[in-house]
Amino acid sequence: MNEQQHTKAGGIIMRTVGGHTEFFLIHRHRYNDWSFPKGHIDSGETLKEGALREVLEETGFRCEIVKRLPEHAYTAPNGDRNHVVFFLMRVIEETGLPLDMSEVDGGEWCDGQAVLERLSYPSSKEYFETLLEDARLLAA
Repeated sequence: MNEQQHTKAGGIIMRTVGGHTEFFLIHRHRYNDWSFPKGHIDSGETLKEGALREVLEETGFRCEIVKRLPEHAYTAPNGDRNHVVFFLMRVIEETGLPLDMSEVDGGEWCDGQAVLERLSYPSSKEYFETLLEDARLLAA
């Protein structure tokens, strides 16, 4: 197998409703999985620009970056190594449906425990659990 390494950028989008923090997950029908929005960086884009674009395309949310989060590395099912730079984000405008319906068929706001239950991949669960354990990381 020809393994490759990819750098991606994405967002962990959060909001507070009634004193409770929620996070937005996307569902990708092609893989039948739940994850945080993320994707490849286009030529000439910064990590921040790529993350904001990917979030807009996959969620329909125009967001602002709160801060950069620790990086996440994992091996995809095809053997490729992925390195993701995540940013904590807040929604500033909901534009409607995701712009890229070919990849994402829905999304859902979840509390921290529901995120851990819903995320499809063990490495994603471990990464998010680390963020939850250190409250400073998710503090706006």
